[in-house]
Amino acid sequence: MKIASKIVKLILLLIIILVVIVGAGFYFFGEHFLKIGVETAATKALGVGVEIKDVDLSVLKGGVEIEGLKVKNPAGYTYNTPRKSDQHIRCKLCYNFVGNVV
Repeated sequence: MKIASKIVKLILLLIIILVVIVGAGFYFFGEHFLKIGVETAATKALGVGVEIKDVDLSVLKGGVEIEGLKVKNPAGYTYNTPRKSDQHIRCKLCYNFVGNVV
């Protein structure tokens, strides 16, 4: 019985350590991975290059802020300056009780 109790305590300790490591990784690297993901998805969706200066992820407030969005011109477009935005783009995510984004 004592061995089972020690095993359960060890498993709980390992789970807590894993949660702390994942949380710290998300805290320090989450915005970087989000920026790369948004740039990659937007580039594939639009078919032209997309660059983002900075992304601010606020988990507790449920929002994302994108700064310095730059969309490059499509091939064959004669206007030299790509479309860019120096404004902040804010998106607040709200969930209903079913878990769907509203």
